[in-house]
Amino acid sequence: MTVVTGYITTKLDLAMTLDFRSDLSSRRSDCRWPITIQRRSGMVIYIINSMAGSATSVLMTVLPLAQNSLTLAGMFWISLRLNRKLALLSLSVVPFLYYSVGYYSKHIRQRLITVQEHGRRKLSIIHEADLDASRDRRVRSRGLRA
Repeated sequence: MTVVTGYITTKLDLAMTLDFRSDLSSRRSDCRWPITIQRRSGMVIYIINSMAGSATSVLMTVLPLAQNSLTLAGMFWISLRLNRKLALLSLSVVPFLYYSVGYYSKHIRQRLITVQEHGRRKLSIIHEADLDASRDRRVRSRGLRA
């Protein structure tokens, strides 16, 4: 059952990502962009390629989150029925988890965002250099034909 669920989830995730990415690309080609954005087209390409999966991943996490929440509630209910003191003692872990997630959000996640920003800039430069090289090739080929 897990393999089938994983297959369906992956297939749906990739299909939604492809659809979203192609929609973003078609909207980008349909719009007239100011000169400043045309020079930054490497950034737009990077955003389309790397961020298209983000929207679908948010949607795809809802089902596992709901499933895990129901499992956690069921486990607490069963432990409460077996031994009330032990069930209430198990709730003492919640403040530690809350603190850990808060610490991660404030300190470690900021470092991750900084590293991702550096990677985004590097890929943007690569995309822009590739676009400039392809423009140069087109100009040269037109110059040779004329």
